[in-house]
Amino acid sequence: MHLHDSETQSRLQLVFVPGVFSGEIWKYQLNYFSEDYRTVTFRPTVSNRDFEGHRNALKQILDQDEMKNVILIGSNYSNSLVQSFEAREDVMATVLVGAKKKMKKGVPKEVYKGFTSKLFPCKLAKKFFLPSLQYKEVKDFCSSVEKLEFDDFRSFRQRFGTRKPEKDCMIVHGEKDFFSNRDYAESLMTSASVTQVDAGSFSFYEKPQEFNKMLHDFLIKMERKAIKEKIEEEQEKNKTLAEFENRKLAKVNK
Repeated sequence: MHLHDSETQSRLQLVFVPGVFSGEIWKYQLNYFSEDYRTVTFRPTVSNRDFEGHRNALKQILDQDEMKNVILIGSNYSNSLVQSFEAREDVMATVLVGAKKKMKKGVPKEVYKGFTSKLFPCKLAKKFFLPSLQYKEVKDFCSSVEKLEFDDFRSFRQRFGTRKPEKDCMIVHGEKDFFSNRDYAESLMTSASVTQVDAGSFSFYEKPQEFNKMLHDFLIKMERKAIKEKIEEEQEKNKTLAEFENRKLAKVNK
């Protein structure tokens, strides 16, 4: 796979999961968070870019010994990929951009090819996906962000859908996102765990300052939790050691 890894020493490890788009969609987060946190994103090789290829690549990243207290961050079609690793002990929490039930009908091949074609009008991309951006910024997005071929996209579409999180989670909802549902997001968690941005499907790209502030606040909360768990773990070790020493001393006294 192609791997971006800031290799920053930090208590939390952030993995930005690309899904049906290349890692360039997370560029504003990678630049912002890499100074304080280890930030990782990836892209499987051309011959292995379906859902299972992405899943294998993500597993390789998480299997590294130093990957502890991982925060998995996904968006739309990559949410199901993120949630498939949620139960792992090294995954501490997830961040999901957009939440929607599994689709009954998929996107037809002709429609998908039209959306991802270089001939697709940027004005329509702006209207449906990035309403707050200037036309030039939308054009840059369309030209710089790589999309999957239809067969690989279909493997993600077949698993599309967000379920109730098992661990700490923040769901980010774009007010102008036609492909997610705030009511459904709130039904999965609590309204306090769903944050809202005045943006479309790619709030993290369209409104990076707002998104990064929300994510930063969530990370601070998770970092405090990790510190607390570490302290409790050390206290338990010390308690166990003290009990062992007391039993050892009692045997000697006998």
